Amino acid sequence: MARLSTLAAALALISFTNAADCGAAYTDYFAAINAALGTVASGERVAVMASGSIGTNIISIDSGKIFEGCCTIDLGYKAGRGGIESLNTKGVSIP
Repeated sequence: MARLSTLAAALALISFTNAADCGAAYTDYFAAINAALGTVASGERVAVMASGSIGTNIISIDSGKIFEGCCTIDLGYKAGRGGIESLNTKGVSIP
């Protein structure tokens, strides 16, 4: 549970605070979300608490992970792709 709280807090601060001030490793909104998804195991949750833009990048969610976007995630157009995807996976939850 502490891991979730730390990730949520870091993501919440990214949009409003310089990374040097809050101790976050990422200043890029997409990179922070992608890194959080890369560190959680199956059955764990990533909660994005701050609005931001991922541009034309694609958030890919692996099997068994839970992704909560409690904000507005702006994205650019990329033909034939979604901004948030979970392809050929099992047990993904995007509440």
